[in-house]
Amino acid sequence: MTGAKTISALTAAALICACSGDAPERDRFSTRDSAGIHIVENTAPAWSEGDAWRLSEQPLVDIGGLEGDPDYELYQVSNAVRMPDGRIVVGNSGSNQIRFYDESGKHLLDAGGGGEGPGEFRNIRWVRLYRADSVAAYDLRLSRTSVFDSDGRFVRSFSTPAMESGGTGWPDDVFEDGSLLVRAVSQVPPDASGEVMRRVEPRYSVSPEGEFEDSLCAYPGAETVMHSFESMSIVYFGPPLFGRSTRYDVAGNRFYVASNDTYEVRVHARDGSLESIVRKQHENLEVTDADVEAFKEAQLSSDMPPGMRDAMAQVLDDSPIR
Repeated sequence: MTGAKTISALTAAALICACSGDAPERDRFSTRDSAGIHIVENTAPAWSEGDAWRLSEQPLVDIGGLEGDPDYELYQVSNAVRMPDGRIVVGNSGSNQIRFYDESGKHLLDAGGGGEGPGEFRNIRWVRLYRADSVAAYDLRLSRTSVFDSDGRFVRSFSTPAMESGGTGWPDDVFEDGSLLVRAVSQVPPDASGEVMRRVEPRYSVSPEGEFEDSLCAYPGAETVMHSFESMSIVYFGPPLFGRSTRYDVAGNRFYVASNDTYEVRVHARDGSLESIVRKQHENLEVTDADVEAFKEAQLSSDMPPGMRDAMAQVLDDSPIR
């Protein structure tokens, strides 16, 4: 694992659009208000040619890959976050642990472990900063969020209530005040094999005590396709190739929504009200045969068991291209 998330991609997109550059501002973007919503329309980058952001050629921090030292062997990493003091916290789902490293990548301590008891995990889906000085981790299999203090000590855990309208609650992120941004996921599968389906997925908030707070918004989720393998009696649900999807991210007590249907970021307040929309004039690119082949090759890992590799190859061949 190299580096850590320091600012969300969606927040960065909004910030980039608001930056200033060498060209006159009026030539790069325009702003207006519509029914109380601030709208920014971008027509050109904020930077001059050659000044765009670039990643450094060498990583600033490199964690993992040291064979023989279990403190640095990472497997099925969910994500990583950087704490205010510079420490890096990694959700290592392979060992069901939360691992703490200092700002240089030196291992400090582990929290959690496999099991169903207090502070234990079955499947770490994500880790997040929690109220500035703590860490929260969501366990997908146990459907609960666990909170640890800055020294990795278990504090408490709570389950996520579902909306009255139904659907399983999957937490996506954590607000600055400790509440959760939660997705209502339908458990009803697609009607037919090979048919692309996309459902609206409401979002709501859950208090730090694990109680339903309020409905926030509802946008279309990710496109899904059902694949049936009669020879293996398996049904698989996955996205079509280059399918439509929607991404959410939280910064402070606002949340940001972006879909690859359109080139825009929607900024919502903590109560769910839409505050602003940041857009860019951009034509969707055509998906080429080379794009499809490169994607399939990347998905078919050489270390897959032969049966799984063959099944995945069939899924990719049968998947619609969007």
